[in-house]
Amino acid sequence: GGIRSGGRYTSADAQRVVAHAKALNIEVMPEIEVPAHALSIARVLPETRDPAEKGREVSVQGYPENVMNPAIDESWRVWEAMAREVASQFPFGVLHLGGDELPPDTWEGSPAAAALKQREGLSTKEDLMGWTMNRLAEILQREGIAAAAWEEAALGKVGIQHDALLFNWSGQSPGLEAARAGYRVVMTPGQHLYFDMAQTPALDDWGANWAAIIGLPDTINWDPIPDDEPQLEDRIAGVQGAFWGEFTTVDSEAEPMIAPRILGLAVMGWQPRRSCDADTLHALAAHYAD
Repeated sequence: GGIRSGGRYTSADAQRVVAHAKALNIEVMPEIEVPAHALSIARVLPETRDPAEKGREVSVQGYPENVMNPAIDESWRVWEAMAREVASQFPFGVLHLGGDELPPDTWEGSPAAAALKQREGLSTKEDLMGWTMNRLAEILQREGIAAAAWEEAALGKVGIQHDALLFNWSGQSPGLEAARAGYRVVMTPGQHLYFDMAQTPALDDWGANWAAIIGLPDTINWDPIPDDEPQLEDRIAGVQGAFWGEFTTVDSEAEPMIAPRILGLAVMGWQPRRSCDADTLHALAAHYAD
């Protein structure tokens, strides 16, 4: 439809972002994608997939064959090189490895993946995905780089370990389950903190709605830590708002979606528990009345 898309960030771009963030006392954590969301790599480097693959996995976004194969040596060459180079651009020392939205039936048609699962005592694609994330986290930890990943990285027989930081997104429950299992968790439930969701049901209100319709009160009126599980407080590392921009291509659409609700996120994250009320919302109004 004539919309400009694609592009890249250069090392110089990364340096400018890091410098600007540092001036604001902000750290920047980069994210790569392992093993899914890899359509471009799989197209440019088809040798990262099993040539004998007979499966037909399709991502939730409708992309076929967008997953790299951990049973293929070339995948590891790419992942390790990419992880090291990206991490080297950002002094924060934490690299987010991705790990979300593995399509159904991934690797089910791969003889190489089947052989790897048999060799490692794995049964499901979740087992193999967790094994993959754990192996990469171990490689990074040996080099002084801490790993982070989305909630799916903890699934399977061998979920990610090595003190990895988990980010939950599909709802509050998976985040709490991970915290109960001993993970440090950043709560990012789409029903409260995905700012690419529409703010009202109005047809002309820009945004998606697969997680929820999220107004400013929805970013405030919840608590990451259940009242009856105060012991989880030490495992909840924080909260994160997210704005996914694949359908939002101009600043004039993005800014009104982020600006009101990011204040709600800040209030909910920094004020004492259960202290947000109508007066809090009224106090925020001055920041976005215009």
